[in-house]
Amino acid sequence: MAYGSEVRDAVRGAYVHERLPLAEAARRAGVGYETARSWKKADKRRGDCWDMARDAARLVKGGIGEVSAGFLENFVRLFQSTVKGLEEAREKNAQQYNPIEVAEALSRLSDAYVKTARAMTQTNPKLSRLSVAYEVMEELTAFIRDKHPDRLAEWVDMLEPFSRKLSEVFGG
Repeated sequence: MAYGSEVRDAVRGAYVHERLPLAEAARRAGVGYETARSWKKADKRRGDCWDMARDAARLVKGGIGEVSAGFLENFVRLFQSTVKGLEEAREKNAQQYNPIEVAEALSRLSDAYVKTARAMTQTNPKLSRLSVAYEVMEELTAFIRDKHPDRLAEWVDMLEPFSRKLSEVFGG
């Protein structure tokens, strides 16, 4: 059965922006899972990776930043509790306290922290570009909604096809 581009766009939009599983996005649009999967594969071959677009949309909403911040927070807590444990061990048993071993432990922790922080702040460059493009698209949508509400319906009709184009240009 042939479907119009609006059905395909609805599946892509539900998968990318609403983060629905592909099967659920397909069901909601009234198409089979295999059809949705073949659309996703075909688009990827053309440079529109739905998964990268989905990740970029999540970045725009702060998802990865929140995950990264939470991970670093936990790491800092672990670092602080380790330092506190080393200090308590020194106070309890000053004779067995080895400053070289403590310095080595702190050095390893510091090195691990730096590596972790660096890894958390580096992202896929294509994903970063695409997330910025999506953020601009969201700002444009808000601008049209606030300043030109009479044109909002027209913009909404163009939104998903334009999102696909952004994915091809900035994510592919």
